[in-house]
Amino acid sequence: MHQAQEELLVIAAQSGNTKAFTYLCRHYQKAVTRFAYKLSNDPQIVHDAVQNAWLKLANNLHKLNDPRAFKSWLFKTVRWSVYDLMRAAKRDKETIANDIDVLDIVASTKPERLDIGSLIERLPEIDKQVIHLFYLE
Repeated sequence: MHQAQEELLVIAAQSGNTKAFTYLCRHYQKAVTRFAYKLSNDPQIVHDAVQNAWLKLANNLHKLNDPRAFKSWLFKTVRWSVYDLMRAAKRDKETIANDIDVLDIVASTKPERLDIGSLIERLPEIDKQVIHLFYLE
C-alpha cells in the first residue's frame, strides 16, 4: 500500500468508515503479529497483545493528528501491549510461587501450631477478600 492510500484510509477510518479501518487491520495484521512474536514467543501473549492494540487503536484513532504516523503508532501500541502482558504474566508467576511457598509452610507445620489467620495474612489482597467474603460473610 502506498503512503497516500494509507493516509486516505486513516482519515476515512477517523471519520467513522469501518470498512477503511477493517482494510487497515487486514493489511497490517500479519506484520504486527510477526513483530509481537519477536518480542514474546508466547502465542497467548501475542494474540492478546495484538487484539488489545487494535482495540486501543480503534478507540483512540480520532486522537491521531498526523495520518502519516499511523504505522508507527500501531507498532508502538503493539509493543507496549506485549510488554504490559509480559509484566502481568510475570506477576502471575510470582503470585503462584508465593502460593506454593504458603502451601509448603502449611505442609511443614505441625497441626497443633497451625495459625490459619497468619497464613491468610500472607495471601495477596484479593485472595484475602475472597476468603473473608466466602467464609465470614
